[in-house]
Amino acid sequence: MIKLKLIVSLFSFFMTSHLAFAQNNYSDKTNQKIWEAKDRNDVVYTKQILLSGNSQQKLLALNGLQSWHDVELHKPLLKLVKKGKLTLKIAALNAIGQSHDSFYIPYLIKIIEHKRKQNIKAGALVALGKCITSSKCSILLSIENTNQAGYAECIYRAMLNKVVDKKLLENMCQLLTKSNKDNLFYASWFLARSPFPLTSENVKPIFNVLYESSNVSTDISIPLILSLSKSKVDKADSLKIRVILNSFINNEMKLNEENAALIQIAVYRTMLNGKYLLDSLQFDVTAKTVTPALEVTISELISKNCKAFYKYPELKYSPALVHINTISKCVVPKFPLHLTGSLYDKIWNLQLLENNYQNYSLIKNVLIQAMDPAIKAAATESLIKCRNSKGFPNSLINDFAEILAILIKDADPGVLSIISNAMLENQLNIDSDYDPTTWKNLLSEAKTGLTLPRDMEALIDIEKVLAKINETNFIKPQSEWNNPIDWIYVSKIAQNQKVKVTTNKGEFILQLNVNEAPASVSSILKLIESGYYNGKSFHRLVPNFVIQGGCPRGDGFGSMNYTLRSEFSNLKYTTGAVGLASAGQNTESCQWFVTHCPTPHLDGRYTIIGYVLKGMDVVQQLGVGDKMLRLERL
Repeated sequence: MIKLKLIVSLFSFFMTSHLAFAQNNYSDKTNQKIWEAKDRNDVVYTKQILLSGNSQQKLLALNGLQSWHDVELHKPLLKLVKKGKLTLKIAALNAIGQSHDSFYIPYLIKIIEHKRKQNIKAGALVALGKCITSSKCSILLSIENTNQAGYAECIYRAMLNKVVDKKLLENMCQLLTKSNKDNLFYASWFLARSPFPLTSENVKPIFNVLYESSNVSTDISIPLILSLSKSKVDKADSLKIRVILNSFINNEMKLNEENAALIQIAVYRTMLNGKYLLDSLQFDVTAKTVTPALEVTISELISKNCKAFYKYPELKYSPALVHINTISKCVVPKFPLHLTGSLYDKIWNLQLLENNYQNYSLIKNVLIQAMDPAIKAAATESLIKCRNSKGFPNSLINDFAEILAILIKDADPGVLSIISNAMLENQLNIDSDYDPTTWKNLLSEAKTGLTLPRDMEALIDIEKVLAKINETNFIKPQSEWNNPIDWIYVSKIAQNQKVKVTTNKGEFILQLNVNEAPASVSSILKLIESGYYNGKSFHRLVPNFVIQGGCPRGDGFGSMNYTLRSEFSNLKYTTGAVGLASAGQNTESCQWFVTHCPTPHLDGRYTIIGYVLKGMDVVQQLGVGDKMLRLERL
C-alpha cells in the first residue's frame, strides 16, 4: 500500500512538472530555431516557415514578426491573410500592423470594405490604424460603420502616429453611448490624449458615462476624467465638470482604496492641467492610504493652487516635499525631508538648491567632488537648472560653459544624456554658451568614450543634438545583435513561472510570460538567480503610469554590457503589466517597470515579460528610493 501511494505520488509529481514545462513552446527545437530567426532578423528562414511550415510553426513566426519586418515578407503575409486558417489570418494582420508599413493600406481597406470577412475586419482595422499615414487620413474618415469591432482602436492607434482629424473626435464621443467594451475602452483613451478639446457640442456623452461611474471601471473613468482637462465648454457645462470632479474627490462612488487613489490622481491632473481648481469647494483626499504617486500629484497641484494647501493631508513622500519646498510663489510651511542618508536624499537636497543662482557654487562643488555617477548626473541637471534660474549673473556664464565642456569630455553616459536633452529642449543655449561648432566637436569626441551597447541611450541622445546642430535629419543608431539566447535555460522555464518580489513596503508576485518573450524572461530570471536585483532601488515614479527600477547606477541611465532584442506581442499593458525599459527598439536590458493602470499607448512598443499576479496594493505604495530587498524564482 505504501509503495502504491509512493508510485502515485511520483507519477502525479512527474505529470504536474511535465505539463508545466510542456506548455513552454521552446522545448521544441524547431520552435527555438523559428524564434532564433526572429532574434537575428533572419528573412530567409522566416519566409520559409511562413510558406511551408505547419500551422503552429507559422503562428510562432507570425508572433515573432510583431517585433521586426522586411519587405521580402510582404507576399507571404498577404497570402496568409487571404488563404490561411483564421488564427493565422489574425496573427498575420497583427504582424502587418506592427510593421507600420503603408504598403499594406490598400489590402487592409479591401478587407474592411468587404461584405463578408467579418471575422478578420477588427484585426484589419487595428492594422490600418498602425499603418496609416497623415496623407491618407481621409481613409479613416470614410469608414462608415464606426460601431464595428476594432474601429476605436484603429482611430486610437492612428492618433498615436499623429494621424487624426477633428471629425474623428466626434465619432469617438458618440461611441461612448452605443459601443462594445473594446470600443468604449479605446474611445475613452483616445479622448484622454486627443489634441482637440472637448466642447459643449460633444461633451455630453462623457458626462453620461461619468455620472454612471459606479457601474463603470476605472479603466474607463480615468481617461474620461483626463479628457475634461482640455475642454472648452460654456459656463453651464463647466459647472457640471466641477460637480463631477468634486464627486470623485469625495469618493461618492464608494470606490475601493486602490481605485480611489488612482481616480483622485486623474482628478488632480485634470485640475492641474485645466481650469477647474475648485477654489470655492471643500475637498480632501479620502483614500485611507495616500500613495506616493498621489502625494506627488498633490504637491504639483499645490504649486498651482497655493490657497488650497490646507485642504490636503500632510505629505510625507520626499519628492513631494521637495516640490513644495521649492515653490517660491507660495507662502506655505516648509517641511523637512525625512532623510536616511541614501543616494536619493542627496539628489533631493540638490533639487532644493537648484532654483536659486546663489547656490551655484554649492552645486558646482558637489558636482566636482562626486564619485557616484548618479550623484554626478543629478548635480549636472541641478547646475543646468540653476543656470536658468532668475537673476543668474552674466559673470558666471563662461564658468558654467567650461564646466559643461569638462563634463562632456568626462563622457559619463548619464551626464551626456542630461546635457544632450537640455540642449534639445533649449534649456541650454547652444549659440550663446560657446559656438555650435565647439559643442559639435565636444560631443563628437565624447561618442568615442562610450561603451556600446551599454551606453546606447547616451549615443542616441548625442546623435539627436548633432543632427540639430548640423540641421540634418536624425538617424537613430541601431543596437546590433549581441546576446545569444540560452535555449537550454529557456526550455526549463515553466509557462506560468512566478517570481516573488520582496520590498521594504511588502511583497508582490509576478507571473512571467515565457512563451511571448523567451529571451527577455530568461535574461531577467538569470539576473534574479544571480542576486543582481537584491538591494536595487526603484528610481522612477510617474503617477498613474509606472514604478520602475533595476538600474545598476540607481538613476535610470545604467544598463548591462549587452542588450536584448525587443519581443513585442499581443499582450496588453493593463494594470499591473511588467515591461522592460528601453531607449528604443532592441535596447532592453535589466530595468523593468510595473504599470499602475492601463497604458495602451505602450502596447507593441515595449516588451511585456509578465503581470502582477498578487500585491498591486504594494506596487501602488512604491516610490523613488524604495528597495527591492529580494527577488526569488518560485
